[in-house]
Formats: sequence, C-alpha cells, structure tokens
Amino acid sequence: MSDVQQIFFGMELGIGEVVQILAERLGFTVREFDGSWSVYKQGYGGFDRSIGGAVEMNEYSYPSPRPDEERSVYDGYPYCWEIWASVPGTSTQQFPLARRIFDEFVEKVGWPAVLTANIEIVHVRWSPERGLEEFPLNTSTSMDGTDAWGAGQT
Repeated sequence: MSDVQQIFFGMELGIGEVVQILAERLGFTVREFDGSWSVYKQGYGGFDRSIGGAVEMNEYSYPSPRPDEERSVYDGYPYCWEIWASVPGTSTQQFPLARRIFDEFVEKVGWPAVLTANIEIVHVRWSPERGLEEFPLNTSTSMDGTDAWGAGQT
C-alpha cells in the first residue's frame, strides 16, 4: 500500500478559491500558511486522526502538448491534492479513506479528477463525459499504463 495518494483535478480557478470550494463542499478545513494551502479533516470516515494534505498546482505534469513518450495520466489536470494520514504506519487505512474522499469529490465537487498512489499507480478516473473509469491493479500513470488509460486522454 502506498504512503500518499493524490487526487489530480481540473478547474480553471485560483488556488484560494479552489481550496475554499473543496472545504465547503466536502466539509473539510482549510489551512493557509505562507502561501501554501492544506485541506484536511479530523475524524474522517471513523479515522481518529487528520487525513488530507497540500493542494498545489500540478507540478508533475509537463506543459502541453507533450510527445507521446512522455504522457502521464495526470497531464491536463491543473491541481494536485495530496492525501495522507497524520499517523505513520496507517497506509492500510489510508487508501480506503482516499478512495472515499475521491468518490465524495466526484459527487459533491464534480470536477474531472484522477486518483493515484505515489504518483506511480492510477486507480480511478472520473469526468462528466466518460463517467467513472476503474483501472486494473498496478496500472502505471506513465506511458506503460496507456493501454488501460489511453494516451492523449485526460
């Protein structure tokens, strides 16, 4: 099980507005410190500690257009929300909670999004056009995974 999950998502708004919308629609708390934003919740899903993390511009993506050999499933999503638990050694609890946050994100926020683990494995993607797409276990976020998620699709 990975240590950090990411929800890459798309919306052309400023980051301050994005984090406020996430907090309002999901019932999470926003924390801003020195220009960095975090969205988290204490006690989410019965977990007695904090879960959530930094919301930042997607720095893992290359500017578009990119050569096919460099495509990743998270290209085209301007933001990345890192999801992690506040207690080390909780990764077995963390992924189900991250998946639940993703599902609520889809339902309550409704922006196109993809859930990954450690930037390397893609689990699920949602968009209004394609709906929910679940991927086989251990599908790569890089070109190795394009048979499952399709190069050029975000």
